[in-house]
Amino acid sequence: GVYLCYAVCMSKGSERYKIWYAKNREKRLAYGKAWRTANPEASKRGWRKWRAQNIPAYNAMRRDYDKRRRQEVKQEVLAHYSKPVPVCACCGLSGLVFLALDHIDGGGNEHRKSIGIKRAGAMFYAWIIINNYPQGFQVLCHNCNFAKRDGEKCPHQISIKN
Repeated sequence: GVYLCYAVCMSKGSERYKIWYAKNREKRLAYGKAWRTANPEASKRGWRKWRAQNIPAYNAMRRDYDKRRRQEVKQEVLAHYSKPVPVCACCGLSGLVFLALDHIDGGGNEHRKSIGIKRAGAMFYAWIIINNYPQGFQVLCHNCNFAKRDGEKCPHQISIKN
């Protein structure tokens, strides 16, 4: 009787369930957090089981999370060295994908090696944050950064002659 009606009305695909689910988001999150805290081993088992059964979905979810986190860390570091919005210190170009952190006095590769970081990127940005944003860095676009590395003029400083 009553249980069957409730089960049909509140089945996961029903409109009624979707409305309830949306209205009770905070309550559901709080309950889930409390349950995971009270049952850590069962929670881990459930998560491992889901992950094993959903490897492609887990990998996609993890890739999305990692990419989003790397972008957040890069944004935070570049915003610190180029306040308030990250822009190239040389040409003024903006846009996170075009910008990088530059060692003002050069020697970035040697510096990264000396602190145990093989490549520039997320690990280096994390090192910057952990070490409380040390001096000696600036934000440059990739064009200006490569020109500086090669000892050439920046592309925006070269006059184009027809």
